[in-house]
Amino acid sequence: MKNLIISNPKTSYRHLEEKINKRHMAIQTEGVHYAKLVALRNQPHVKTGDLLIFIGTVKASYEKLIAEVVLELQPAVHKHENEMEGLYYEKVEKELEKKIGELDHQNHLALGEMPHDQKPLGTLKLGLFLSGLLFAGELVVHSQSLQVTGGNLLSSIFIGFGITTAVFLFAHGTAILYKRAESKLKRRLIFFGALGLVMVVFIALSALRSQFYALHGIVIHPVYFTLFNTFFFIVSFIIALLLFPSLETIRHYFRNRPLKKQMKDRERQKTAFEHEKKQNCKTFLDNSKEGVRAYNSCRTFILIIWKQFEETVQKMKQVNENTRQDCHTPECFKIPTPSLELPKNISLTFPDN
Repeated sequence: MKNLIISNPKTSYRHLEEKINKRHMAIQTEGVHYAKLVALRNQPHVKTGDLLIFIGTVKASYEKLIAEVVLELQPAVHKHENEMEGLYYEKVEKELEKKIGELDHQNHLALGEMPHDQKPLGTLKLGLFLSGLLFAGELVVHSQSLQVTGGNLLSSIFIGFGITTAVFLFAHGTAILYKRAESKLKRRLIFFGALGLVMVVFIALSALRSQFYALHGIVIHPVYFTLFNTFFFIVSFIIALLLFPSLETIRHYFRNRPLKKQMKDRERQKTAFEHEKKQNCKTFLDNSKEGVRAYNSCRTFILIIWKQFEETVQKMKQVNENTRQDCHTPECFKIPTPSLELPKNISLTFPDN
């Protein structure tokens, strides 16, 4: 009979295969020798011979070999462990699902407390960036123009910084009032009123500045200063209107920050629980596969030993018949080969003999 190989790449039972095949050859050799020995005395008796007595030692040896295999693989223990692990896994899975559900529920309630935009300051960075560029550009324009008129660099920078800051603050203040207005009429009044006021201020400042520089022999028409200041005012107003959030939105944002932090913490906890679920599932499946692998390997090994036992019995019968002096075949050789007795807690189905 050819040696069967059933080793699994993950769990190797090569040592058991070698052990079974080695013991099989030893038992078969011993059984054949015994069959020859009793055949010289024409045993078993043609009529009254007992097959169980004839193969008793061989049968007991194979049953002992099965018991050793079962003891090493312990399929019943693996089955019980799998059942216990399955119950524990279901319990842990339900607990994790409950925790995840509670976190989702708490985040849902938190969202209900935050009806406003979850990212109310999303355009603030862009607005600050553009305002910074505009502020720097306006400062450079004022400083260069003032320097050309005869002032030194430091004084030009200070004067330009003051003008730029005033335009920036006034434009943003106007945008805040514009957003608070409830009607189009009020918004138009606020915008054109602010524009008219700032135009008056810009015209006055430009006239005084032109007169001051005229005393130094430099003639610059006031309209240029007025146009520059008005242009930067309008651009600053548009940036503040479109990109900067309202004061109410900012208040809501800072009020909701603790809730948003709690929501992020819950999301991290949820992610950790979901990762734990995946790991538990993987561990349970791996353990279950190992238990099933041990059970199936045990069953396969027993089937192999069973076939080896039948093979040995057939050889013993053939050797006995060929060696007997009376040239008869005992009646007991015609009955089916007795079944091997399996250890307790081993329930396996085998093909008919």
